[in-house]
Amino acid sequence: GAIQAAMNAGNGTISFNCGPNPVTIEMTTKLALAGQEFTIVGNPRITLDGNDLIQLFRVENGGQLTLRNLVMINANGAQGAALFVDTNGSATLRTVSITDGGDDTASGGAIYNKGLLEVDNAFIMDNTADVSGGAIYNDTGAIASIRNSHILGNEAINPIANLGDGGGIYSKGELTIESSTIYANDAKRFGGGLYFQTDDLSIVNATFAENTADLGGAGGGGAIYAANSNTISLLNVTVERNNADSGAGIWNAGGDVTLKNTIVANSSTTADNGTPSLNCDGPSVTSGGHNLIGDGSCVSGSNSTDIRNTNPN
Repeated sequence: GAIQAAMNAGNGTISFNCGPNPVTIEMTTKLALAGQEFTIVGNPRITLDGNDLIQLFRVENGGQLTLRNLVMINANGAQGAALFVDTNGSATLRTVSITDGGDDTASGGAIYNKGLLEVDNAFIMDNTADVSGGAIYNDTGAIASIRNSHILGNEAINPIANLGDGGGIYSKGELTIESSTIYANDAKRFGGGLYFQTDDLSIVNATFAENTADLGGAGGGGAIYAANSNTISLLNVTVERNNADSGAGIWNAGGDVTLKNTIVANSSTTADNGTPSLNCDGPSVTSGGHNLIGDGSCVSGSNSTDIRNTNPN
């Protein structure tokens, strides 16, 4: 109530004066912005708790929201449990933690973006979606950047049907990932770490490790699933110890994928973590040079700077 009252007073910065100890605020309704501009600063002792019932933030009609030093837990909503950003909205998250969200979420167990999203120094962990984007769903025409962040232990798994793509991130819009870790996320079907299609993707200085795509022998792209009609660039990326029965590192379904200064190795099947799976499957990707591939898959042709069939140790 106090946060909403502060927002009703007009645009500006909202901070908290709750004493020196950590405080958890149990939310009873979502905080909605429509054409407003707010910065909410959590000190960082403030936790907003959705009690598995409440979507925490919704940004619409040109609204601009900045969240800093804030913890969000147990959020819930059909699209974007903790945060929904509409087509003309924008949201910036800095030093933010989002955990345990998405009990009844179809897409975007933590965040659903249709506008402009910037995530910096965030910790997004143990969120769930039934259909796509266990942590983040980036929709068609949207633009998202994820920097200096950790996407950990999220899942896109439908408990009834064989659905679930993009255990960590599902993106149909423009996406940049820099200096971030995508670790131990799980998809029922495709793209344990990341499912990407349609627009452009740039991944720089990132790690994808121990992500899984598991559909009883038919799952693909344990770390990354690259759908058709997209351009994907990996520079200085490590893709290691991911799991899927097909293309446990990268499954390329026809996208324009380029690897440079990148490691793809030690992939395994979901049925038996000791059984190798191809590091890359589907059409070969293009080598930009200086890659280390644990088997003979991934890049096609010869590039004297690539190392293949070698364990990176």
